[in-house]
Amino acid sequence: MNMLQFRKNKKQDLIPQYVEAHTRDAIRSRKGHLKRNKRSFLNLLPVSLLFGSAVFTMVNFSRGMLKNKGLEVSRSMITKNYHGMEKWLEEENDNEKATHVSIIVSIEKNYNGLEQLLSSILAQKSKARQFELILVDKWCVSQSHDLIDTAFSEADRESAVPLKLKYLPICDKSGFSSGSNEGAKLVDQSSKWILFLEHSLVLEGENFISDMADLAESRDTVGAVGCKVLAYDGKELIHAGRVLWDDGSFESVGLGSRDINAPEFSYVRPVDNVSGSCLLVEKEIFNNYGGFDSDNFPNYNEDADLQMHIQHDQGKEVWFQPLAVARNHKPDDESFENGAELKRKAINVFKTKWKSALEKYHPKHPIYAQDVTFAKHSDLRSRNPTRANILYFDLYISNKSQGGGFGRAFDNISMMTALGHRVTIAQYHPYSEDWCDKDCVKKLTDLGAEVVLSDWEKFYQSRIGFFDIVMISRPSTLTISFERWREFYEKYPFSLVYDCEALWHRRDYGLRSLSDSGFKFPGASDGTLDLKQPSLDLFMNTQRHNELSLLKMADTIVPVSDGEAKIIAQLIPTTEKKIHTIGHIMDTEQMTQSTFRERNGILFLASFGDKMYYNGDAIWYFLKYTYPLILQESSTSIPLTIAGRNIPKDLYEMVESNPDLTSSITFMESPVDIKPLYEKTRVFIAPHLYGAGIQYKVSEALSIGIPTALSGIAAEGFGLNAEDNIACIGRNPDSFKKCILDMHNNEEIWTQYRSNGLDFIRETHSYERTMQEWSNIIDSSLDAINASRANSVAKHKCRSGEEGYLQRYADIAEAINEKHHFHSGFLHWKRYGKAEG
Repeated sequence: MNMLQFRKNKKQDLIPQYVEAHTRDAIRSRKGHLKRNKRSFLNLLPVSLLFGSAVFTMVNFSRGMLKNKGLEVSRSMITKNYHGMEKWLEEENDNEKATHVSIIVSIEKNYNGLEQLLSSILAQKSKARQFELILVDKWCVSQSHDLIDTAFSEADRESAVPLKLKYLPICDKSGFSSGSNEGAKLVDQSSKWILFLEHSLVLEGENFISDMADLAESRDTVGAVGCKVLAYDGKELIHAGRVLWDDGSFESVGLGSRDINAPEFSYVRPVDNVSGSCLLVEKEIFNNYGGFDSDNFPNYNEDADLQMHIQHDQGKEVWFQPLAVARNHKPDDESFENGAELKRKAINVFKTKWKSALEKYHPKHPIYAQDVTFAKHSDLRSRNPTRANILYFDLYISNKSQGGGFGRAFDNISMMTALGHRVTIAQYHPYSEDWCDKDCVKKLTDLGAEVVLSDWEKFYQSRIGFFDIVMISRPSTLTISFERWREFYEKYPFSLVYDCEALWHRRDYGLRSLSDSGFKFPGASDGTLDLKQPSLDLFMNTQRHNELSLLKMADTIVPVSDGEAKIIAQLIPTTEKKIHTIGHIMDTEQMTQSTFRERNGILFLASFGDKMYYNGDAIWYFLKYTYPLILQESSTSIPLTIAGRNIPKDLYEMVESNPDLTSSITFMESPVDIKPLYEKTRVFIAPHLYGAGIQYKVSEALSIGIPTALSGIAAEGFGLNAEDNIACIGRNPDSFKKCILDMHNNEEIWTQYRSNGLDFIRETHSYERTMQEWSNIIDSSLDAINASRANSVAKHKCRSGEEGYLQRYADIAEAINEKHHFHSGFLHWKRYGKAEG
């Protein structure tokens, strides 16, 4: 009797520990047979064992090594064995790495796609994780057995992830749940996660499993993760998470969409449900629940039941990972002849079991769901009344590496998402990969933020009624877009939070004042601010007036420093405006480790944008008036490094034309990694003579332990005084020179400023403090807009509104007049909350 026939005649429970141990012993006892046999791999190793139930075969692959719990054969030996090699080498390996993810594939009657799935699993990269693969063969069709044989014989194992294979032929034609439960009993003890994959899937890319595991590990609240599923041709979306309605029915997000990379399908988010065809589950939760509930759900809805348990019993979340993409081979037939009836029965059982949770936590099933309504339900944060739907709008996408305030913007977005709010990021200017490439976008979507790369106006028009808060960053952004925002507000109100980032008119007034005093900065004539124009006074007064108008327009104002918060309070003396300071967040745990004696020189790091205005003028002034004094007085060499993005040619020419500077100055254009610069230099400088707000790079330098020399203007932004000894403040070339020489040449002074700077950052730039401030801003804004909307909502049906609503939505009119689902358009609007109503 062969093993498949035997399995059909015996159906008892499998005891994996017992089987595992005896399989190992049996294989060792067949050593001589293994050396002689020339048959294919899977036909060679199966060992028929009677342990109450099963015939069990377990084979381990690990980085080119084939193991059979005690048997280890090199990759080259396996390959040659397929071609008839007679000799097998075996050796013991007791230092096997721990498994992190156990993949369980349940093989159905229709085995289409199995070979492609196995190949795509073998092609995965590990990212230092160990994976194992458990194949549960429920039908034991000879063709599927051959496919497994072929896939592992032809795989390029040199590029394969460390992988162990366990093959379990059950052969009882059982449902997904019972077969998966049997496979789960074989999961490695060290494994933390179980990934259930349907055999008809093909994994896209080499990081599929790592991306799933990365998301699972990124948040303590995650209990399960699902992937994005496409049609096999990769052109149509099947699944990007699911919405679970109060009647127990499901709706796949994005089903049938050809825009598979639309923003709403391309960011990580918590969802009601993901497909069981691609489901990563925490092993401890799965085992404690007893696996899939195969008694109540032998064939369908076992995955939904488990996810309800994860969310409503365990208090954890199910998340959708768009980076993990799988294509699906649609089966030619159902595994079960009465599949439709089994599905109906499973739905009824599901509704009964979870009736209370469905009614309490899940939205009513709209007979006619519109885009905005559905979008709110596709992300659990969107329909949480204590969480806000926020649009963060800026000139460009928040790329932390670009400087210019965009690092602070990234940090702000990360804190909003960490607070559990749903954030969408849009930019005024057209998207460019030169500004924010795919890795840059990924950093934002990994936060749980939706990133819109298309036309912002069309996007927002499609989401009228979706956002509670619109947050606009920096004056120029609001100046060029406020007319459009006013139109959007009239259609559906929102709370406007203005992150003014800095009072820009103060920067230009400072430059004008210096120019009037005789300083001729290059930045004054580079196109940013032409001080020669005859209408300069009118221009600057208009700029100041416009910036004040923007401040008055906002419901909440977010300056970057307490100093500017006080100025704003003086400019707009009203209690109606809420003013909250949000500076920079810094982590002193990333401080540099190099000692005083291992460092040398001065560092100026900034974003220039190929212009001399502001940052260019600052280092130009330092080179012209201060650095020559340092070179003259210092007894030792003090080199200067000027690093940043798009350094203007004026600076290069200035240095090249001065032999005294050339040998001491190094330019570094757009350094990929700035940490080595911080590690090797002794002093950081911010010699700005005009400006506004506070500088991100100064906060960063202090946080990583580099003593800093600040101009009076730069120190004012941080609220620092000379007696604080947090940074050395130089208000003219001589005092700035002294600051640098003292810190650079005296280890005791250097150490004191380093220590004081770190303490200042810990006290004023803490993540927790800033998070609490953002929580206050968002909560108060959400409360205000909800109250405003409640006061403007219609309480009764009116004739004109009824006619307009039904004319606008013909399908709803049909539901009322012909199908009699509702008594009126007003009642439909009241229940389902259509924004345009």
